[in-house]
Amino acid sequence: MDETKAAPPPGGKLGAAIAGGVIGALLVAAALIFIAPQFLSSRIVREGLLSEPQILSDAADALRDQQFAPVINAQRAAIETPFASSWKGASKPDVTIVEFYDYACPYCKASNPHVDRLIAEDKGLRIVYRELPILGPNSLTAARLALTASKQGRFMQFHDALWAAGRPSPRPWPGPRKPRASVRWRRKTRRSRPSCARISRSPANSARPAPRCSSSATA
Repeated sequence: MDETKAAPPPGGKLGAAIAGGVIGALLVAAALIFIAPQFLSSRIVREGLLSEPQILSDAADALRDQQFAPVINAQRAAIETPFASSWKGASKPDVTIVEFYDYACPYCKASNPHVDRLIAEDKGLRIVYRELPILGPNSLTAARLALTASKQGRFMQFHDALWAAGRPSPRPWPGPRKPRASVRWRRKTRRSRPSCARISRSPANSARPAPRCSSSATA
């Protein structure tokens, strides 16, 4: 008896190939479901940072503000309350800006006209001035002079006169290298000059070293 093998159904190999392809595609799709989100998110983040690197700086600023916020909030009332007459602008402000500055700082000097412009534009703004004399012995002496002028109710006269005359040199007085600049500074601040002895006797300065009183600092 002749035995004949059954012929494979038409398209059998093609069907098997299609079935295998479908299964493979399903496996790849399943893998992508778990892998793609992480890969794509990492790639998107990387591309975003490369195209907008300022994001890193903004994030660092936000983190710093978040860390400092509790400390600032705890001391806000003390920080925003001006010493004597060391303020300018609205007597009952809607917004208060506290400026920490050093009279020997060129950036502080450069910002002074911009601060005046802000006050002129916003009648509800107050600027509170805080001494931060960190750039040298002349900075400390100038800060003490400013505090004494503030007690006399003449802070802004002294403050504006000193900026107009030129910031003091970080070197020990007699001041700037150019003698004319030193003379000009002394003349313009003459009206607001305080006594060094009076400053040293002030309770606010009792815990600090006495200022170096020289003719160029007080004349």
